[in-house]
Amino acid sequence: PREPIEGEAVTVTIMIQNTGPVAGPSGLVYLTDSSGLLLGQRSTEPLQASSSRNIDLTFVVPNGNEMILDAEWRY
Repeated sequence: PREPIEGEAVTVTIMIQNTGPVAGPSGLVYLTDSSGLLLGQRSTEPLQASSSRNIDLTFVVPNGNEMILDAEWRY
């Protein structure tokens, strides 16, 4: 939602992309808010060269109705 409500479950879609010429490894996507609070994480399968994949993460809004989110993929 454009303006999430505290305590509401929301889903965000994150696109990961491999722009390289070789397959990438499996890994984890981490979703945090601007204070660094971990909102969710999800494992990812290896990603073929020159391909992308959408990942949905659902979390409960911890507070307020405006959030800045950060997604990071680690292998």
